[in-house]
Order: sequence, then structure tokens, then C-alpha cells
Amino acid sequence: IKQTEHCEELYSVVIKAIGICLITKFSSDICLESGNKLVSDVIEFIARIMLVVLAMPYIESIMKTALSFIK
Repeated sequence: IKQTEHCEELYSVVIKAIGICLITKFSSDICLESGNKLVSDVIEFIARIMLVVLAMPYIESIMKTALSFIK
């Protein structure tokens, strides 16, 4: 992969992550203000899962690199 393609992919992931965080914060705050703490907690939990799934290719790459250093 060329460096520019890698940067574009990384920017795309970062923009998606920022969007997830903003939507989560707004939704969670609205639920908290209306007295629905449980729904707010569920929204935040699902957002965390979405961020981990979004970062999974990078986590996998880091793990492969770490394993190659160990061997």
C-alpha cells in the first residue's frame, strides 16, 4: 500500500471514530437528561464495541508485528 493510500484509510477511520463518539455523547446526554440511565449506559457500551471493531485491523497489525519481534 502506498503511503498516501494508507493515510487516506487512516483519516477515514479517524473521522468515523469521531462521528461515533459525537453521536454517542449527544445520545447518551439526551437519555441521561430524560432520566434513562440504563439506556445511556447501553448506548455508551455499544459505542465502545463499535470503536473496537473499527480498530480491529490495526490491533491485528500491531499483534502481528509484536509476534514477529518475539520470534
